[in-house]
Amino acid sequence: VLFAALAEAVARRGIEVRRHTSAQSLVVAGDGAVVGVELLALPASQPLRAAHLGLRGVFEALRSARSKRAERAPEALAAFERRWGRVSRIDVRGGVILASGGFVFNQALLHERAPRYAECMPLGTAGDDGTAIRLGEAVGAVSGETERCAASRFIAPPEALVTGALVDETGRRFCDETLYGATLSKAISERPGGVAYMLTDAAIRSRAEQQMKQEERVRDFTLGQLAAGHANHLLFRNYCYLTNRHVNRRRAPTLEALEQALAMPPGALVAAVREYNAALASGQPDAFGKARESCAPLLQPPFDAIDCSLDSALFPGPCLTLGGLRVDGLCGRALRADGSEIPGLYAAGRSAVGVASRSYVSGLSLADCVFSGRNAGRDAAERASRAGAGPRP
Repeated sequence: VLFAALAEAVARRGIEVRRHTSAQSLVVAGDGAVVGVELLALPASQPLRAAHLGLRGVFEALRSARSKRAERAPEALAAFERRWGRVSRIDVRGGVILASGGFVFNQALLHERAPRYAECMPLGTAGDDGTAIRLGEAVGAVSGETERCAASRFIAPPEALVTGALVDETGRRFCDETLYGATLSKAISERPGGVAYMLTDAAIRSRAEQQMKQEERVRDFTLGQLAAGHANHLLFRNYCYLTNRHVNRRRAPTLEALEQALAMPPGALVAAVREYNAALASGQPDAFGKARESCAPLLQPPFDAIDCSLDSALFPGPCLTLGGLRVDGLCGRALRADGSEIPGLYAAGRSAVGVASRSYVSGLSLADCVFSGRNAGRDAAERASRAGAGPRP
């Protein structure tokens, strides 16, 4: 809905959109101001552009599946663009606004600047490859908060699952299991090896099964809605639940056996569960502040340990990057390391440090991209007007 409104506004105003075109470098004048951008564009050939889209789709699929083959995909995509693309240059009046997303599809950059999230499932497209960071840093801009990411490790629904206990590889609880997904992911990322297991018993699993039966059903959607992706959230949720129930877990008849299967320090898991159960039985507040109605004792065997590690192959935690180029937040002007502005260079959305760069809640990128984009666009337009390049758009 949001994009449709933006696209309609662009079309109504006659703004030119160049597809299958990538920014290669920024053109800088002698005084350090950005005065242009060099582009690489594919010719208007339907077969070429279809092949280009196909390569991008393959890359996105491989990267989302965290396949090792994805490591070579960017090189193949770049080689295709160089082989068939044509270089051109655009001179700018107000400036260049970098709004090319984050860098979650750039595996090398993730390992360099956000290693704790490098093996997460990327949330984005092939265009989230760090282009803005590369272009900006090449002309003196500096990145900030680039080590920060947000992964969406939601264990619920069903809600029953989070009534158990989340433990790290040492067998100890470390947070409230009902935390918001990004907050929970951050807590997991800070544990040894980024490893975490959700402990459940037979009673919790029985309640979870009943709750899933009351959930919205995929079969209630029409074929058109399914094709348009309107039920993707349900498909992903059902996949995660079924996988965690039947495949992505270790099961044992006793806590001692589960502890041994997970190679935890002897007695650590048993002690953690005993403490958790005892606090519930005595009416004490939860050690990590979890609401009492969200707590359930772990008493009925067999016991399960669901692998909630951020790099879990079976239980993907979608991840996006939050950092980017440092900017003046009220106008989007890109900054150098000394805090000075680079004339004519702007960054917005996930290409910049902004509202969402230190923490994340659902929808914040949508809000921030509009906020930061409008600020940058308005300032660039005023700059063009002051330079005598015509009336303000």
